[in-house]
Amino acid sequence: MGRFLKFENIDTIPRQVFDALINDDDLFKLVFYDEFEPLTFPTLTLEEKIALINTRAEQVGSRIFFSCYTDNVEDDEHTQIRISISEIIPEKDNLSTVFIRVDIICHNNLVLIKDGNRDRLIMQKIVSNLNGNGDTDSVSQLQLPLNRSIVNFNYNKNFQGYRLHFRGRISDKGVN
Repeated sequence: MGRFLKFENIDTIPRQVFDALINDDDLFKLVFYDEFEPLTFPTLTLEEKIALINTRAEQVGSRIFFSCYTDNVEDDEHTQIRISISEIIPEKDNLSTVFIRVDIICHNNLVLIKDGNRDRLIMQKIVSNLNGNGDTDSVSQLQLPLNRSIVNFNYNKNFQGYRLHFRGRISDKGVN
C-alpha cells in the first residue's frame, strides 16, 4: 500500500516561522513601538514578543497573526505581521512544496520613521532572517522564489505594507 500525504505538522508552520524571527530585536521594536524612533526603545523580552501573538478572537494588542489579512475595518494605528500558508503543491506521495505568505501591515501614519520607512525596514529584516534560512521541524530551508514578486499593497484606506512569499518543502517523514 502506498504512502499518502497527511500534512501532520501543517498547523505548526506559521509558529515555526515566527520562532525563526524571534531573535531579531530590531524587528520586534519596529512592530511594537509606534513612535517615530522605535529603534531607540528598550528591547522586548521573549515573553513580550510572544505576547504579541494573537491567541484569541479579540485582536486588541495583538501584532502577530497566524492567519492572512482580510481587510476588515481597522482604524487603530498599529503595525502587524501576518504569517500564513498560501499554497501547497503536492509533488510525491510524501513531499510537497509549501508557500508561506508573510504580510507586513503598517498604518499610514506610522510608516515614516527616523530610520526610513517602517514597512520597508520590517520587510528587509524578515527577508534577511528567513531567505536561505528558516529550517524548522516541519519545513525545509525557506527561499524567496525567483518568479514571485514582493508586492507593495494598500490595505483599505489606512494601511499599507508588503506581501512576501517564501517557498519551502514539507514531508510527512520530516524535512527533505
